[in-house]
Amino acid sequence: RGAFFGMACPSPGASRHPLPVGEGSSRTLGAVRRLSASLALVLLVACSSVQLQEVQDVDTLYFGTSRPGGVISDAEWKTFVDEVIAPAYPGFTEWQAIGHWRGAEEPTHIVQIAHLSRRGNDERIIHIINEYKRRFQQESVFWIRTPALVAPH
Repeated sequence: RGAFFGMACPSPGASRHPLPVGEGSSRTLGAVRRLSASLALVLLVACSSVQLQEVQDVDTLYFGTSRPGGVISDAEWKTFVDEVIAPAYPGFTEWQAIGHWRGAEEPTHIVQIAHLSRRGNDERIIHIINEYKRRFQQESVFWIRTPALVAPH
């Protein structure tokens, strides 16, 4: 016979009734039922606090605002966000920072987007980058993709 968690496993052809029959068997059966009910309650309570999590991609884009002839205005940035980023992704976070590029400081917009790893995301991100470069005469947009453990609520 094999053993599993300290309990004997019946060999093939053994009785299908693991509890002894005879004197005290009803008492043993009652104890097993109480123990099973207690264990089920403990598992139910423990599992109620479990949160589902999934792995998603997080794309972080860094948009410098210096360009030939000046800087990209807040109004121009807002229009870009409304026309290009928001239609591609219904949820994202943006903030401002100071970036450094080729020895110079420049105001920078950072956009972070969490999404499932699916086909089409690369194309949407590349479209955002290319449109920013085209509109505002930019050489580049810095793009970082990292995996993240996300617990949506």
